[in-house]
Amino acid sequence: MKTSPRERVDAGLAAAALYKARTNAAPITEAEAAATSGNGHDTSERAVVLENQGRQALESVTLDLRELASPEPPPFVIPEWLPEGCVTLLTAHGAGGKSQLALYIAICLAAGRALFDQPAGRPRRVAVYSCEDSDHVLRWRISNYCKALDIEPAALAGMLHIINAGDLQAPELFVAGTGRDSTGEPAPSYGTLRGYMHAERIEVLIVDNASDTFAASEIARPVVRAFFRALQRLLPDKAGAVLLLGHVNRSASAGGIAGQDGQNYSGSTAWHNSARSRWELTRDRKGGGGSGSGADDDDEAGTDAPYILKRVKGNYAAEQRAGVSFHWNHVHRVILPVEQAGPLVQAIEQRNIEHQVLAAFAEAHETGQRISPAVTANNNAAAIFTSMGVGLPRRLRSMKALAPVLRRLQQRGFLTIEQYTDDGQRKTRQQWTLTENGFAEVRK
Repeated sequence: MKTSPRERVDAGLAAAALYKARTNAAPITEAEAAATSGNGHDTSERAVVLENQGRQALESVTLDLRELASPEPPPFVIPEWLPEGCVTLLTAHGAGGKSQLALYIAICLAAGRALFDQPAGRPRRVAVYSCEDSDHVLRWRISNYCKALDIEPAALAGMLHIINAGDLQAPELFVAGTGRDSTGEPAPSYGTLRGYMHAERIEVLIVDNASDTFAASEIARPVVRAFFRALQRLLPDKAGAVLLLGHVNRSASAGGIAGQDGQNYSGSTAWHNSARSRWELTRDRKGGGGSGSGADDDDEAGTDAPYILKRVKGNYAAEQRAGVSFHWNHVHRVILPVEQAGPLVQAIEQRNIEHQVLAAFAEAHETGQRISPAVTANNNAAAIFTSMGVGLPRRLRSMKALAPVLRRLQQRGFLTIEQYTDDGQRKTRQQWTLTENGFAEVRK
């Protein structure tokens, strides 16, 4: 079939592009391609060489079907969750727990601990490229996690690398290129990070986060794809994995909920399509007794809305809609999986809550407020504590949840029920009262 001169020029340029992709030779120009198009027969020696080498470039990336006898399944760093050789995207609201979860994952991987109900693997060399938190915050959180997980920090030396990129003058890893058709280019910090990863033999890179490291248009699909490919190239020998943290889109952020069908990532669909695996971290405000608003409450002020981590995309594993539950640990002040809170941690948390309740009873005693043991009374413990502004965890702000705590304190001899006469109606009523042991416990 006869082809037009334009088609022959395009074919020559395509062959040259393939050749350029596999070698360091200068690409053929459009003028050279046009000059050799003739009547459909390329006569220049260079055009023939380019065509042959372009064909060889295609052949070098063509699968040999004879090697399909016993193919191995795609490998994972975290089975079912973090596939090797590619980028996984984790999205959440701002202040939604991404950075804490990233540190938890990094520490567990470096220590060879189990994650997300999956078997523990060998210890991995992990680097966290953090652009958001200060040195003090990073050290404080890592110390808290080590205490919660019973890990000696010295055991992580050489395995866990925390890079505080926020202190760099230009932490960006990828920037917009010059020219109308540019798909962006790696920034100077990219080369520095790549050299560091190869020198330290880093196997897992966690980038916190996309908004600080991607300095280009997030809605330009070719640029986003180029960014993901650049992150993949950071991995030595394409082994290991990259976990990229990102924010939710504007509508999800305003509504405080995940987007429809889990599409709550910010930017174009290329962010979803380029990631081989994608996770979402949300807060179950309704289930945790919260308001359901998008604004994140201060966890240290007592909110107990659980964090839910879901795997909403997995090219090499099934979606996992049920999710893994995390909670704010009031003892260590970090988020941990619900099952991670062992008996010792649970006992400490219970003791702290009991002390807080006893302190509230002491304050009520000083202000002359009577607290009824009747669950349905208007002056029950939950109602009085709410009016006093006692900062109990939200899960304990109803009598259904608070009643077992009061019974336990009564059994331990810190609370007792006594009768009194209502001066106004001259009726005998009951109230909770701190015992001497209860007052002594408050003073500890």
